[in-house]
Amino acid sequence: MFPPYSSIVPIITPFQTDLSIDYVSLSKMIEWQIDQGSDGIVCFGTTGESPTLTFDEKLDLLKFILEITRGKIPVIANCGTNSTQESLNLTIACKELGADCGLTVVPYYNRPSERGCIEHFTKLSQVGLPLILYHIPSRTQVTLSFNVIEKILNLPNFIGIKECSGDLHLFAKLAKHFPSKNLFSGSDLTLLDEIKSGANGSIGAIANIIPKTWSNICKLAHVKPEEADEIFSPLLPALNAIYSETNPSGVKYALSLLGYCKNQLRLPMVTLSSEGEKKVALHSHLLKF
Repeated sequence: MFPPYSSIVPIITPFQTDLSIDYVSLSKMIEWQIDQGSDGIVCFGTTGESPTLTFDEKLDLLKFILEITRGKIPVIANCGTNSTQESLNLTIACKELGADCGLTVVPYYNRPSERGCIEHFTKLSQVGLPLILYHIPSRTQVTLSFNVIEKILNLPNFIGIKECSGDLHLFAKLAKHFPSKNLFSGSDLTLLDEIKSGANGSIGAIANIIPKTWSNICKLAHVKPEEADEIFSPLLPALNAIYSETNPSGVKYALSLLGYCKNQLRLPMVTLSSEGEKKVALHSHLLKF
């Protein structure tokens, strides 16, 4: 489904001033992502402010994105919530609408046990939609052990993992035991280290802003790592500025400077502080805007 060392963009959800979804801006961004060479789109993920969207809004977004992409690149629907039943309903609905794949996060807030996590993902695996496990302990407060991840990845229909724990040893172990799975880096600041440790692609929020550059870095990293580093290292001050406050505040502000969307987020997410804006503006030349 995905070429080696893919760059997949977790697209933002642009909002109008009244906080309704801005479909005009979304259409422009998706067309730009396709033209710039992104290998897939995640809709209503963390960067798309999923927790602030209703069930029906998510389905409307998926329908719209599928109409715009028209099979040109894979569309991954974030089917994960902190409720197994709602996650199951969402996975079924996204499969019926034609999503190519689902991204499913470890249930947040509940802090389920390892057994609870395995039973949760077992339910979702039975829908028949290809799934990517989303492991992001900083958001869920649950860190899965390798043994639990192994059990989940061995479930039917799990084709890979978006790994955001920052554990390079875990990446290396996953790469050794699951050479045929998609192992996506979800931590933009440590992308090259994670590719060296075994990641074979990226689902990175920064691809919203520099899709072509990020795609080039991903593809160079495993064949010409020195060249990848020459492109990547100068971007670090800008990346640190973008992520100085909770994602996607920095990404949305940068995109608003580019003219792709309004600088609007739904509470409890808020726009960057004035200090955060200054940091992004100071390093904006590094990202070519």
